[in-house]
Amino acid sequence: MNSDIIISTYGNNKNGMGHVKRCIWLAKLFKKDFGVSVYLLVNKNEQMEDLIKREKIPFTALLNDADEERFLLENPCKVLIVDKRDTNQAIYRQLNSITIALDNFGPDKDYFDYLINPLPYFKDSMSNFQGERFLLFPEEIWNYQKPKILRPIRKILVTFGGSDPRDLSYIIKEVFERIKETFEIAIILGPLYEGRLKGQELIPEHIKIIEPQQNLHRYMQAFDLVITSFGITAFEAAIIGTPSFILNPSDYHEKITRASGLFSAGVGSIKKIEKIKDRLEAFIREPQFPVLDLPSKGNIQFKMILKKILQRPKRKCAICGQSDSLVVGRDGYFNHYFCEKDKVFFRDKNYVAAVSYSSNYFLDDYKKQYGKTYEEDRPNIDKLNNQRLKIIRRLLPVAHRKRNLLEVGSALGFFLKMAQDKGDFAVEGAEISSYAAGYAREKLRLDVKTQNFLKMDIGHPCYDVLAMWYYIEHNERIEDVLSQIKRALKIGGLLALSTPNAHGVSSRKNRKKYAAKIPADHYYEFSPVGITRLMEQNGFKLRFVRTTGNHPKRWIKLPFRFLDSLLVLIMRKKKLGDTFEAYFERIS
Repeated sequence: MNSDIIISTYGNNKNGMGHVKRCIWLAKLFKKDFGVSVYLLVNKNEQMEDLIKREKIPFTALLNDADEERFLLENPCKVLIVDKRDTNQAIYRQLNSITIALDNFGPDKDYFDYLINPLPYFKDSMSNFQGERFLLFPEEIWNYQKPKILRPIRKILVTFGGSDPRDLSYIIKEVFERIKETFEIAIILGPLYEGRLKGQELIPEHIKIIEPQQNLHRYMQAFDLVITSFGITAFEAAIIGTPSFILNPSDYHEKITRASGLFSAGVGSIKKIEKIKDRLEAFIREPQFPVLDLPSKGNIQFKMILKKILQRPKRKCAICGQSDSLVVGRDGYFNHYFCEKDKVFFRDKNYVAAVSYSSNYFLDDYKKQYGKTYEEDRPNIDKLNNQRLKIIRRLLPVAHRKRNLLEVGSALGFFLKMAQDKGDFAVEGAEISSYAAGYAREKLRLDVKTQNFLKMDIGHPCYDVLAMWYYIEHNERIEDVLSQIKRALKIGGLLALSTPNAHGVSSRKNRKKYAAKIPADHYYEFSPVGITRLMEQNGFKLRFVRTTGNHPKRWIKLPFRFLDSLLVLIMRKKKLGDTFEAYFERIS
């Protein structure tokens, strides 16, 4: 079997056929609008299999999750779409396919490349696209739209999906037998229905039991009111222009009904018949249309999403090359990932940060974060720079000449100034901010060029030391940075860098909250173990690493000051600080 798209879904007497119907519509859409081959995976169910056969869509009926895993491993595809409410299968994160989940709130949802949640949900539901406008409908439904005019209700359609496990159809029949006014009522019993109305003959004349309809929306157009539970039928009624009265099978369905803005009579129960009757009579007297943000004609929004997703590559970790990273942030087509193997945060390809490195970056923006401007913070910065220079001088071999030192992202030049004043370095700087580079040249008399390091014309490796303090995380293409480092740094030379710690205590406490606070211009955030693996893969050897930013008070309240000092020591040993420095020797 060779298919571009595989769609995996399920349906049964308990959960109904809604997921299966949506996947059939989706398969048709892919074939008609994108010209790609589609294959369905479903659980074994005779009625459901008959439905798919009638639509002439190729499929396999599976016995269990192990069957599905075996099938997906043996039949690779470009895109896998999973339309199931709660999944927890490791296989989905192991595939090289682009993975899309629809209305999935299972434990493994954060490993799907894209989450599309058209239905409302009352839990944390971080998704790429959310809201009713991303619902999917059969395209012919818009041919049956009628003006949204509230008419006197005479004809009523009752339909509770493919199985109606709580037998709401019977409850509604009992309700209408208690209502004095007579209506023309049609009750559709789904193909999986096993309730008390099945085969029943003693039913009032104005209530008719009818067979399932292949084209429900066309049939729905002729009615003044639809009674159903939360699901696609209620939204179909809203598009067609027929008011809907919702009676739900569970508290779960009731919560999402209220979240969506649909009118609900609550959870159906024989014990509540009088209450349901009163609410239904009130609704019939004063029907209303729900206020919903429904999709445009022809599923335009959904098609646009699919078109762009099909053009995007699978995102992989730059270090291990694996594609099973945890998604810690979602915003439209762009994700924020965390590789659990290499402990590194990284963003989607084509993500571009809208950040200006003007004077505000070193003045107002810096002051907001640290309580003072970059220039005002010089005593603290110089203290740190002095420690860095001691480490660099200790790691370098003895030389009887000045070493050539280039600082990349040299800011206002404080590190370069200190290195120059020590007397054993010939210093240069490359700084993208014209404000910062100008400050270093004019006030500190330093050789700092307003230039992007990646665009520097470097003929051959000529530097003994490259310093990159909080620079590497700002680069979208880490491979370009590594190539330029090797163009600039001599073999045996020292690369000294600092960067946020993606596996520090703040990140470990809550990955998603930490990721949400990562600055927009950080394309990567590494851990000591992750950046060491990356540099070793590219011809470098780790000489020294230390964590900085050791602040126990950020995550625990301590009653005694000496405990703070003790925890700082533990954090340094376990590399739990929120930032770190690493020093690498180029060996090849």
